[in-house]
Amino acid sequence: MHSNFIQITNWLGVTLGIFFGLPGILKLVGNNLPFWRWARQSYQTMYPLWVYYFSGVVELIGGIWLLFPWLRLYGATMIMTLIACLAVPPLLKKNFKSVLLAMVSLVPLALLVFLSLQA
Repeated sequence: MHSNFIQITNWLGVTLGIFFGLPGILKLVGNNLPFWRWARQSYQTMYPLWVYYFSGVVELIGGIWLLFPWLRLYGATMIMTLIACLAVPPLLKKNFKSVLLAMVSLVPLALLVFLSLQA
């Protein structure tokens, strides 16, 4: 039972590591890719450009940390903090769709934190 629990936690950590790490890479080096221009443009409607690059760095580092069990808690906490901070401006502007998307992305990270603390 305990080994299944650890396998699920590892699977979730790797999946979320890829899920957050790849957009981090794209934010830092993929700005000229046609399919990624929308990300930069959508960020610039709400935040200064430095926030776009800063979030890319945090997503990349956090995504890498999610891959390793001994760093997973720190990576998840760092990404959750970023998401919570990025949700404040849309919340103040009553853009609840963006806030809902942020909250949805917090759920699997919170589950990973919970599972990591149990493992």
